[in-house]
Amino acid sequence: MGWTVIIPSDIDLTQINKCFDDVFCVFIRTQDPDQEIKKLDGQTFLVLQKDHFLVYTDEIKAAKFGYQSRNIIMKILGDFNKRYRKLMKYGCAGYPIYRSKVTEDGALIYPELPVVYFVNSKDKRCGGHIGPTEDNTVVEYFNGEVDIEKFAEITKSKKDACTHFFVVYLGDDMYRCYNTNDTSINYKYSGSLKFKIVKDVREDVDKILAFVEEDKTLADRRPKTERDPNFILKDTHGKPVVEGKSYDLKIAKDSSDDVDDEDEEYVRLDHDAISVLDDLLHGTVLEYDLPVNCEIIDGITYLKHDGKYLYASDYEGDQIRVKESLPLKHERLQFHIFDDNTFAITMWGKDIYAILEWVKYSYGYIQFYDSEATLRWGEPMRLLLS
Repeated sequence: MGWTVIIPSDIDLTQINKCFDDVFCVFIRTQDPDQEIKKLDGQTFLVLQKDHFLVYTDEIKAAKFGYQSRNIIMKILGDFNKRYRKLMKYGCAGYPIYRSKVTEDGALIYPELPVVYFVNSKDKRCGGHIGPTEDNTVVEYFNGEVDIEKFAEITKSKKDACTHFFVVYLGDDMYRCYNTNDTSINYKYSGSLKFKIVKDVREDVDKILAFVEEDKTLADRRPKTERDPNFILKDTHGKPVVEGKSYDLKIAKDSSDDVDDEDEEYVRLDHDAISVLDDLLHGTVLEYDLPVNCEIIDGITYLKHDGKYLYASDYEGDQIRVKESLPLKHERLQFHIFDDNTFAITMWGKDIYAILEWVKYSYGYIQFYDSEATLRWGEPMRLLLS
């Protein structure tokens, strides 16, 4: 459900930036805004003013905001976000998502300037692909052909918006961002990548070129699907694993992990652990190592835990599980050794690494995940045998 927006008769809407959420709003132009405010008492609505707007809800009365934050304020303080509005009752600055600043005239603003989007007027909701990336935005609708140089000039003229770059929606959840000062510098991307790309380019327009260069090396960063017929799995010391010998399978600790090493309950020196629950492997930070041994059959290396083979399962997602029978060819795990004697895992003949995603403080989900963002920026789960 959208907002009701009261527009006093002396307000020129052409001087106010459009927002994606305007398509859900009911606009009421009136010569007597005070009367409309009384009628809507207790409801959720905005009142537009010359240099700012006022927010009213059942708990907030005439909260003053700068126009640069209109779309994100409407997103956060809508009817579906009542718990946030309760926090607003005690002052916007008290709620961390705003990190609010106060303008000279006392209006609260979200500190990051909105990004300018250009969208064909026939597709105002971008095919239904509007999401959190578009929360802090302003939008310009166009008819007919795309005119990039015109879009650049419009962006430069914007008050209280990001002017160093802009985004054009291309259709089918595809986008292209442009350097406003040199539109020959641009980058096309899909919706699955847009959150990081918009975030990074907002901070530094040179990231557009960085993404262009990154595309050239993506293929080299993917694992090789061809199997080395002379492959030998090695332990953490670089020695070939010995069939039947017991090893501890561990997760090489990622310096970017969110786990707080100062919490004594979860302190690890150099690694996290793997546990098996209901035949499914998952990550943990608890003091536990998974005992495994190696078995080589017809030149193919298998890892076993408690008499069961580790294998790639497509049950409820591409995961690593254990079972008693020898894995079929498509269920085999393929190992890829790095220079530091850690190794990563792919499905047999595939180029998608198993990754570890911490979904709880001490629980990590292990999966072969092929999202575009993961393939581009995700790091493989690195394992070691000790």
